[in-house]
Amino acid sequence: MGALILTVGLLLSGCSIKTLSADEVIQRFTQASSDLQSFHYDATLNLTGNLPSALGGRITSAQLHLTGDVINEDPATPQFSLQADVQATSDQGNIKLTGQLIGLSDYTYFKLTDLDLPTLLPISLGADSRWYRIKQPSLDSDGNKLGTLPTSGGLTSEQSLMIHDVIADSTLLEATQTFPDETAFGQRSYHYQGKLQGDNLRSLLTRISQITGSPVPTGLDSLTTYTADVWINKRTFQLARIKVTDIYLIEGVPISFMLDFGLTSQNERIKVNPPSVAEELDRQNLLDKLAHWQPTM
Repeated sequence: MGALILTVGLLLSGCSIKTLSADEVIQRFTQASSDLQSFHYDATLNLTGNLPSALGGRITSAQLHLTGDVINEDPATPQFSLQADVQATSDQGNIKLTGQLIGLSDYTYFKLTDLDLPTLLPISLGADSRWYRIKQPSLDSDGNKLGTLPTSGGLTSEQSLMIHDVIADSTLLEATQTFPDETAFGQRSYHYQGKLQGDNLRSLLTRISQITGSPVPTGLDSLTTYTADVWINKRTFQLARIKVTDIYLIEGVPISFMLDFGLTSQNERIKVNPPSVAEELDRQNLLDKLAHWQPTM
C-alpha cells in the first residue's frame, strides 16, 4: 500500500512540473548568455571549395580543430588559451599546423609543435615546440592601450554593466523547430533549430557602438540567412552546442562549411597559466616582417 501511495505521489508531482516553451527557454538563454564569464570550448570547422590563401595558391579543403578556455570576468583584460590543429590541401601541396596560443593581460604566448607548409615563413620560427611571447601594449592613465584607438579597449565598469544589460535585453535567436531533448557535450539540453533575428542583431550592435564609441560592424547581415542547430543546457540555460552547415560566398565563389562549436564548464573556476619559460620577441619587428612577407612559390 505504501509503495502504491509513493508511486501515485511521484506521478502527480511529475505532472505538476512546468514544461517551458521554446520562447521561454530562449529568453532564459539570452539572460544566461549575458552572465557568461568563463568557459571551455571545443570547435571543429570544415571548409571545402576554392579558398584564397596568403600562403600562395588556392586551398581546396581545410579542417580546423580548436580547443581552449576563455575568462572574460574583466572585458578590458580577457584571458584565453587556444590549442589549434589545422590541416589543409592546396594546389601547392599539403598544409599542416599544430600550435598553442595563450593571451593574458601582459603577454601573448605562442608555440608551434608541428608545421608543414608549401612556402617558407618570413621569420625563423619553426615547429621547435618552444614558447615565445610578445608584450601587450601598455595602458595609459585612462585605461586605454597605448598605440591603439581609445575605443579598442579599456572599458569602464559602467560601460561593461551597460553592455551586459543590453545583451540581456536582446533576443537574437528565433526557434524555427523544436526537437527532443539531447545530451550535448555531456549536458542534458534543449535542442532547437533556429535563426538569428536580423533587426535585433543590428539593434544590439548599434547600442553597443553607442556605449563604446566604436563603429558598428558591417557585413553581418549574411549571418541571418543561416539556419543552425542549437543545444541549450537544461539546468543553466547556457549554450551547450551550436552546429551550422551551409555555403557562403568569397568573391562570388561558393565555399561549403560545417561549424560545430561546443561549450562546457560555463562560469566554473578556470585558470589560464603562462608557460614557465618563453623567449621574448619584439612586437613591432614581428608585425613589420609579417606585413612585408610575400610567399615563396
